[in-house]
Amino acid sequence: MECFTFDELVAIDADFSGYLDWLETEVKRKGIDKNYVPLACTKEELDPDSKRPIGVSRYTEEDGWIEGYIDRWLDDPAKEHISILGEFGTGKTWFALHYAWVALQRYKDAQHRGVQLPRLPLVIPLRDYAKAVSVESLFSEFFFRQYEIPIPGYSAFEQLNRMGKLLLIFDGFDEMAARINRQEMINNFWELAKVVVPGAKVILTCRTEHFPEAQEGRALLNAELQASIANLTGETPQFEVLELEKFDDNQIRQVLSLQTEPQTVELVMGNSQLLDLARRPVLTELILEALPDIAAGKPVDMSRVYLYAVQRKMERDIKAERTFTSLADKMYFLCELAWEMLSTEQMSLNYRLFPDRIRRLFGSVVQKEKDLDHWPARHDRADNADS
Repeated sequence: MECFTFDELVAIDADFSGYLDWLETEVKRKGIDKNYVPLACTKEELDPDSKRPIGVSRYTEEDGWIEGYIDRWLDDPAKEHISILGEFGTGKTWFALHYAWVALQRYKDAQHRGVQLPRLPLVIPLRDYAKAVSVESLFSEFFFRQYEIPIPGYSAFEQLNRMGKLLLIFDGFDEMAARINRQEMINNFWELAKVVVPGAKVILTCRTEHFPEAQEGRALLNAELQASIANLTGETPQFEVLELEKFDDNQIRQVLSLQTEPQTVELVMGNSQLLDLARRPVLTELILEALPDIAAGKPVDMSRVYLYAVQRKMERDIKAERTFTSLADKMYFLCELAWEMLSTEQMSLNYRLFPDRIRRLFGSVVQKEKDLDHWPARHDRADNADS
């Protein structure tokens, strides 16, 4: 005779180890475990009767940052869904992975101590499932093909979700909804909302600027737009919206200090243009890469910082013989690739297609396999080329 706790019994039929290994690896590959800087957020408060804005709450260090708010949201059984909005580069994906990783450490600690397990965090990058026509097909792809999680079927996922065993984190709704019309966007939102059932906890991240009208975007993410809602059953889910703030000076100094020496930190902090750009976390690494060009007096704005940083990386790769033999060839290929992506409306291309494109563009120069760039050897760094 054997005796199991319920959590142990579930683990026998639902082995998430493949996914959990990916999460640990992805967090460490990106340096999130060492370089993550907590983010502040705001929440628009609405009158419960009129639904009109009555004020804005702000969650900063003294409130535990956005993590503190999400912790409290998780503990509130009446709350089921929260959307996290942020402009380009403000840290939505890093937050999603960071919070999932922290939740995973709590999960592993509970496993080790033999106590009741908290929710298992599942991060679903929506750009990888943009072609999924239903939430069932999305999770079938996630469970059975991508991570080979041996659960009995989709109904088993639904049961675990209703029992409060999962924390679902949908990252990048704007990636899934890009280049579609308003009605399709609304339909996609409500398709994902099917997992918002009693007992569920669902986080969705999205770019603020994805919505042409801020009022409409907030209405959708607050679940106020009624289109497609007829497909839902049961009580109305409880939806909330948070909005990420850009870095303040202290956060900029903190993130730079994790990546460079003190004199470089002071150089950036003393330049108002660079300081303004660094308020988006995604740009800090590019700013550091572009500093030699900036110090030489070249113009500074977001696009030029990208240009300086990418050009220096290209030059390093060429010097190391890791890529095309000239910058002109590299730019030619990238322009042709970008044009094909735009003209065919394919916003991502698998690296396996690149050798054929290179042969077509460069002809006899790259007829032999050894003359091609090292796509197969480097695919773990970037499976797709993105616009």
